[in-house]
Order: sequence, then structure tokens, then C-alpha cells
Amino acid sequence: MAWHWPARFTNSRPLVRSGGRALSASRHGEKRFPLPKDGHAVELRGEFYDLLNRPNFGNPISNPRSPAFGRTTRAGGSRVVQVALRYDF
Repeated sequence: MAWHWPARFTNSRPLVRSGGRALSASRHGEKRFPLPKDGHAVELRGEFYDLLNRPNFGNPISNPRSPAFGRTTRAGGSRVVQVALRYDF
């Protein structure tokens, strides 16, 4: 076996495939509405996770003896939206 410089030392087996790249976008926004009472206000807040709603697939199965060899069987979470209303006094 010939060594090429620089040699690569890794803990993975040869011909291991990796999954697709992960892409995600998260955004949030808030708006504060002051009320006529002294110091009172209402705050509206929205948070959006995985705004693109794009699946982020996991790595394919790399065990050649598995019947699902080379197939991707997992994906990341889906879009999550959270809305909150807060009253400050």
C-alpha cells in the first residue's frame, strides 16, 4: 500500500457516503404597543423555525448487509411557528 503525503487519517471506512447539506432559516419579530395607562404595554412576538420548510435528510445507511443499504431513512424536523402575547404592567 502506497502512502500519499499528506496522508489522511480518519475513523470512517472507505466509500462512506454522506447525506445532503443541511439548510435552515429561522426568523423572529416583535412589536410593542404602549397603552394609555402609565407604564402598561402589550407585546406581540412571533418566532419561525425552519421557515423554508425544507427537509434536511440524514446520512444514508452505510451497512452493506442491510436491506436498506444506500437509502436515507431519516429527515430533520418540520416548520415550527410560535406566537406570544404579553401584557406588561
